[in-house]
Amino acid sequence: MGQSSDPEIDLLAYVKKSLEESGYPLEMRVAAAFRSQGFITDSARYYVEHDGKTLREIDVVAQGSGRNSPSPHKPWLYFAFVIECKAGRDKPWVAFLGDDRFARDEDVFDSIPHEFLSDTNEYGDPNNAFASSDLRGLHATKLLYSIEPYAYSIAVPGGQNDGAKAAAYNAVRQVSAGVDGLARDFAAAVTRPQLRIFVPIVVTAAPLFTCRLDGRGELQLARADRVLLVARLRPAAELTSVWIVQDKSLGDLVADARQTVEKLYVA
Repeated sequence: MGQSSDPEIDLLAYVKKSLEESGYPLEMRVAAAFRSQGFITDSARYYVEHDGKTLREIDVVAQGSGRNSPSPHKPWLYFAFVIECKAGRDKPWVAFLGDDRFARDEDVFDSIPHEFLSDTNEYGDPNNAFASSDLRGLHATKLLYSIEPYAYSIAVPGGQNDGAKAAAYNAVRQVSAGVDGLARDFAAAVTRPQLRIFVPIVVTAAPLFTCRLDGRGELQLARADRVLLVARLRPAAELTSVWIVQDKSLGDLVADARQTVEKLYVA
């Protein structure tokens, strides 16, 4: 695009081009998509790291309440979809499949970050993990229960340096750290039992592929709209599930988030 005779138009064109090359438009589209489904969204939400000093930012947090019982003795279901956005399109992301780490049933939910907060109630110690067997509708939710093969690793092949190759994995670590920080922020005193479910998501504009070996040991690559990554992000840490979503399937992701909130309830 050539320069116009109007400096103001040229300046606006420059700013627009710069923004389109940054991650801001993707973050705005993600937040708008969740709002369109009734979620309350926070963009550029800050949290404090474990050290109590370092301030970090998570791109989008979409919050919603589940099918909650009027009984004060039933936990209140609260959902936070915690989203990191990556706008780079030039290098594909590859998710590696083929590790049967656990059965794809309630264990998938158990690897989704969640915490049970309570005062004195029939569930006992508030530090105890909430049992997924107390939930109904879990198998009907596409984001908390998956029968699809899951990934054990994610990478960006062909990068010019280790930083480029690790971009996808770093995004996963960032969103996981964001979940930890938000969970600490939300751990205020409660007036009734609460089950808080944090769903970590990385939305990427890059092409997304899965990679596995066939029966002959040959690489098999396939395009993917999204994939569930299950990884141990820190030594001795529990397994964590993170959804990796290609931005062109953002509409399906948000629809499934709404379906998850509507289907899940406490028995």
